[in-house]
Amino acid sequence: EAIVDERDLRQVDDTEALRPTVRAVLDDHPDEVARYRDGKKSLVGFFMGQVMEETNGAANPELARELLQDELDA
Repeated sequence: EAIVDERDLRQVDDTEALRPTVRAVLDDHPDEVARYRDGKKSLVGFFMGQVMEETNGAANPELARELLQDELDA
């Protein structure tokens, strides 16, 4: 656990902590959001990559995907 803390390797698995990052990624890529909503569902992988990049890989992937799909399908 000390190594995890020392290297800041904790996974972000708090919905409320991750939601602003997800929204910021979507706000930064309106063209891709429009393409996703027009049927290009494979863009969820692009958005996942952006979220992981923004969190330095610390986002819980399952939670990030769930939040992305909630926002994209809203």
